[in-house]
Amino acid sequence: MLTLSYWFDAYPQFFLPVFLWLFLGFFAVALALGFVCLRVLAGGKVSKVARRVWSKLRNWGFSLGFVGLILVFFKQQRTPYLGMRVWILLWLIIGAVWLAFILKFIFVRMPKIKKELEAKKEFEKYLPK
Repeated sequence: MLTLSYWFDAYPQFFLPVFLWLFLGFFAVALALGFVCLRVLAGGKVSKVARRVWSKLRNWGFSLGFVGLILVFFKQQRTPYLGMRVWILLWLIIGAVWLAFILKFIFVRMPKIKKELEAKKEFEKYLPK
């Protein structure tokens, strides 16, 4: 696992059944998260700030799920170059970094945005209509 030839092998072996189901399950759950977020957004009873969070999670779930399932398919079909182990590793790293930015938005930026909206409402309540 520590050699480049392992990660960049153009014709890698199939996944072991345990890892196949692990990756299929993970990417299917991400895809299901995308559909759940889509359903929440379609309900329409979500605030503007929360809508941004649900939209970010929807995009993350759909992207991670679809691309991940495609990469697993390529690996199982032993497609040259598209089935290399490095693509799944790279895609999982990209997904983790993307999720970190979403969590940063939720826990750092969102409280600031809520405070600004409350201050704006408080200020506008004294303005004439």
